[in-house]
Amino acid sequence: MFEVIFNQEGDFEALYAAKAWCRSNNISYGSTCRDEPIGLMHGDYYVAKWKNLTAKERRTVDGVILGDKRNGPLTIKMYVPIKP
Repeated sequence: MFEVIFNQEGDFEALYAAKAWCRSNNISYGSTCRDEPIGLMHGDYYVAKWKNLTAKERRTVDGVILGDKRNGPLTIKMYVPIKP
């Protein structure tokens, strides 16, 4: 597992930076849902909001985005290596 931290200041700036990092690494991300994590999958996937993922789907995501989505900081935790 590895982590990437985003500390950008300003409304949603850390979230925008985290999403840009995901796009540049071919990682799909779900929609925001209050204080819930955002699920990540490597490749081209539709990822539902965390509250709409089943327990099995939550266990099989490749990573998550955690933290304060509006003000930051945010942490991306990847559970699997990023494929080129």
